[in-house]
Amino acid sequence: MPPLTLGQAAKASGRSKAGILKTIQTGRLSATRDDKGQWQIDPAELFRVYPATVQSEREGTPVNAEQTTVFQEKIGFLERIITGLEDERDDLRRRLDQSEDERRETQARLTALLTYQPAPVKAEAEPEPAPLPSPPPLAACGGFMTARPDCPGLPTVQ
Repeated sequence: MPPLTLGQAAKASGRSKAGILKTIQTGRLSATRDDKGQWQIDPAELFRVYPATVQSEREGTPVNAEQTTVFQEKIGFLERIITGLEDERDDLRRRLDQSEDERRETQARLTALLTYQPAPVKAEAEPEPAPLPSPPPLAACGGFMTARPDCPGLPTVQ
């Protein structure tokens, strides 16, 4: 970009020519003089000291209604994309929180299982054995007590 004169610099920065000249004389803004004695100011140097004003920024804004409509449509489209991304982010955060809760619950269960130490169980008394069947009646047979049915003198058991 070509260097600016004092008047052009004043117009671009929104300052007065006297204010720009004073800034040059104090050394805050560097500038040189050309063959004709006019100040030559580098635009980058000017905007370093005096950031661009609203007037400078507005030079690129649309002038006709067609461009305005196109930009409004683009803005609406981008806003819908942003809303969708925010919804997706919120859903992912909710899922992450739910997953974290499930992980903590599972970890608590596993810790409880791994550290479970039940109280010792007292041994139960063994059950008594079933009574033996009673033997048949005994009788005296030849001086011995016996349960034989063929022994004389015994009643027969049927």
